[in-house]
Amino acid sequence: MLEKYLQRTDVLEFIKNLKISECYYQKNHYGFSNHSLCMSNELALYIFYDALLKFKIIIDDENYFSEYLEQIEKLYRKLDSFADIRFGIHKVVAKIASKKNDYHEWRGEEREHLIRYIYDKYVLNGYYFHGFHSSYCTGIKKNGFIPEYYDNFYNRFLEVNNIFEKYKVGSVIHKDFMGTDVSFTDDALLGCYYSMYAPMFFTEFMTNSNLFGKKVQMESYLKGDFDASVQPLKRFMSLHSFKEKDRKYILDLVKDEWDLLHFENQELNILMIPRKKLFGREISIDEYLKEDEDIFEVIDRLLSSKCNSISVNEYLSENDFEIVSFPNYYEQRCEKALKIDAEVEYPNKERSVLSNAYGHASILLLAGSLSISFGVILSILTVLGG
Repeated sequence: MLEKYLQRTDVLEFIKNLKISECYYQKNHYGFSNHSLCMSNELALYIFYDALLKFKIIIDDENYFSEYLEQIEKLYRKLDSFADIRFGIHKVVAKIASKKNDYHEWRGEEREHLIRYIYDKYVLNGYYFHGFHSSYCTGIKKNGFIPEYYDNFYNRFLEVNNIFEKYKVGSVIHKDFMGTDVSFTDDALLGCYYSMYAPMFFTEFMTNSNLFGKKVQMESYLKGDFDASVQPLKRFMSLHSFKEKDRKYILDLVKDEWDLLHFENQELNILMIPRKKLFGREISIDEYLKEDEDIFEVIDRLLSSKCNSISVNEYLSENDFEIVSFPNYYEQRCEKALKIDAEVEYPNKERSVLSNAYGHASILLLAGSLSISFGVILSILTVLGG
């Protein structure tokens, strides 16, 4: 779907810069709360991937892409927060969509035409997104999408909580393994995040600071360092005098799951379903047509997330969806960038960061409404040349 853009030399170069250049990813995270599991360079990358999808869905004209990319690069260089960058990207989308349709005014009839155009492309005929792990990709392409029907060891994980409870630890795996629902979102950025950290229950278990201590490092887990990642678990079981049989069961299962999830050339995968195929919150265009609101604030609201979590439990054939794949941040590791946020400090609540559904705490990680002050709007106007 995005091949013609992702294969461009200028896009590949920009993706490389987002991974390694501090001027692109060292930004304020205000507006993206509870971001402790998402490093700055990841977030910078996911915002750009979201921008690529918006260009494809709304504009999809290579004649305007060079200008689009140039303006986005300028935003990353000049602005100091990810919230401002995302607002600025939405403004660029509005400007180029206006140019494509030969609109010249930000008020009156042409203003309404522009809003209706973006509403039609992105909302009415847009997509919902579901991020999934690369290990599921072959099966989904071959068999269609069957929620929760992946290569997995769910039956074996059911026993893990029973083992930990024997040592008065309580539940450590937070997932309903008998459930058949998965969540879709209207935020592609969140889809990228979910694909990176999926399956959430395993990421949460392996990096559970409440069990294993405050110095659990997400870096080791995401870099694929099995020995470093499993050490806190081993230490915990030793301190709590786990019997050898129980230790072996858990470590064998963890190794099998690890081998399933970690392999070369992993990508970020997002399954896209046309919004019309799923029941979701009806979004009326009327609230976006008021003349007294700044046009760019209107477009920003239109392009921001409104349906954080939509449950799907039905089979989807290959004709019902598209899959888009992006380069994984950890495909080309940047040691300097990784060290910036190497030691992860987790909130006190056991499940306040990760969740199995988009609509819970994980949506707070990256999404939510981005409230932009008048001063911020002025700064973006300056960057984009008014």
